[in-house]
Amino acid sequence: MLSIEPLELRMSAGARACQRYFDLSVGPGGDDPARPDKVVEALVWDDWSSSVYFALGHAIMRLVGCEVTLVAGDVEEEGLADGAGPVARLAITAWQSLASDGAGSLFVASGKQLRRIRLPESWQALEDGLGAAGGGGSSEAATGNSAAVEAVVSTLPFAAPADVEALTFAPPGPARGPDTDATCSGSGNSGAADSGGGCGGGSDGGWLVFTTRTALYRLPLPLPATVTAPPVPGLFDLSIVPQPLAGAEGQRGTRDGRGGAARFDHTDAVKADGAGNLYTVETWSRRVRRVLPDGAVTTLLPDISEQFYQLAILPNGHAALVSDRELRLVNLGLQPLLPRPSAAGAAARQPPPRSLRADLGALLDAQPDGTSDLAICVGERRFHVHRAILSARCDYFRQRLAGDAFEDARAAELELPDADPEAFALLLRWLYTGDAQVPDDRARAVAELADRLLLPDLCAAAQTAVAASVSADTVVDCLLWAWRYCESRGNGDADACGGDGGSSRHSGGGGGSSSCTGGRAGGGDGGFGRLLGRLKRWYVCHHERVAAQAGDSRTRLAAAAPHLMVELVDAVLARGGRGGLQRPGSPE
Repeated sequence: MLSIEPLELRMSAGARACQRYFDLSVGPGGDDPARPDKVVEALVWDDWSSSVYFALGHAIMRLVGCEVTLVAGDVEEEGLADGAGPVARLAITAWQSLASDGAGSLFVASGKQLRRIRLPESWQALEDGLGAAGGGGSSEAATGNSAAVEAVVSTLPFAAPADVEALTFAPPGPARGPDTDATCSGSGNSGAADSGGGCGGGSDGGWLVFTTRTALYRLPLPLPATVTAPPVPGLFDLSIVPQPLAGAEGQRGTRDGRGGAARFDHTDAVKADGAGNLYTVETWSRRVRRVLPDGAVTTLLPDISEQFYQLAILPNGHAALVSDRELRLVNLGLQPLLPRPSAAGAAARQPPPRSLRADLGALLDAQPDGTSDLAICVGERRFHVHRAILSARCDYFRQRLAGDAFEDARAAELELPDADPEAFALLLRWLYTGDAQVPDDRARAVAELADRLLLPDLCAAAQTAVAASVSADTVVDCLLWAWRYCESRGNGDADACGGDGGSSRHSGGGGGSSSCTGGRAGGGDGGFGRLLGRLKRWYVCHHERVAAQAGDSRTRLAAAAPHLMVELVDAVLARGGRGGLQRPGSPE
């Protein structure tokens, strides 16, 4: 008799808030409001990281051994915001909405959008199944810095013809030749599948296959590098146009055939076998179909007498069909898609590849090692640095260290007064490596210092960290800080300085100038006016939560910046008291 024993899962630091969803003593659903209403869905095995990934609500989770880690999104909060790890927002609505390409990326369906989740390099598994940096255990333990191992979510720059119902990875099909003609032969019209390169050809990295209710499409893998950044506004990225494989959009039916001649009736699941063939489950017509790499569609099970909506191909070649009431195994003699051998094991035995960023970061970490030619004193701390790097990377230091400008050019030690040492340490790492993970509690200090030292990119990154971490408890303090900074720059009116806080009948603060001249990093106001506008909008959209949680901070806001408080009250009234759910970094 089959025995089932539950796993005793433990939550990593970033996933502890999700513990209640795995409490078997509570269980999902029911009338008890304490019962969580989210269940585990869309389980996917990923060869690249030797991990299981699954959807929980609107979040993607990772399971390694018995440890669960939050990869991206938020269980309760739905959205379409790109970003790193928990900052990103997902909208997961389909049963089979998650797929792995086995090369370091996951793909998630959100309506007509496909989202890519790039996994951290430290999660890549070796031949022994352990990650290169602790991937076999806690994904945060290797570096001691969870921000260093966050996944990154981006939206592919195209929209599917209709809502995506399911997606999966399909390996490259067999090459066309004398021995494969029988497998790849398909009768009927040439169809749209011809554009995909014939019988399985045209993509050495396999395919990302997705379905709508009535058609199948595919994207060749690996995706081009252009999808890692948004396309130029107004232009389409033609390199990732999905290729129609079988079926016709909006035309329901059960007809077999090739390419556009075939018809589908509400495809809820799709999986690939080891030969690159696809298998679909259609809920409404209750049938299982096979789709060859050339788009030829054949019905394997015409009437399965149950509305199955999930499908898996087991290592023994059986198809596993899942409904709300039944798990059915069908022996179809399929070739399973087995884990692919990874090159990571062989690579791990070699010295890690060198990079300029890593080498300069190691040089900074090694100080003082006798190579530095300058010390910068910030508070009680002395930072040993290299003049050439600071001059090349920072206009402020280039001017201060110029040979004919200041006595500082010949000094062995410089003072940087009125600066936060911890913020300067992060700024210094940015100068050496071009990257720095800005903690929430240091974001304001880093933004001010970066603006002062003429580093607009770092200033913008720190401002983004401020906006992304704002809450009902902190929004008033953030507003006062941003407003005071704009006032000190003579730019109290965020709207006049390019802020996106919406129209205003009052100046952005206590009568500050709306001039945007005389700025430093990032333009007239260093981006602080725009940040102030985002914080205003967050306050207005969440005013009910702020009123309940902000305590006496609103009294301080009214006393310190009465014009700003009046502007916020007017904006709340203009909205008719409606509460919003928008995050400061999300699109309107």
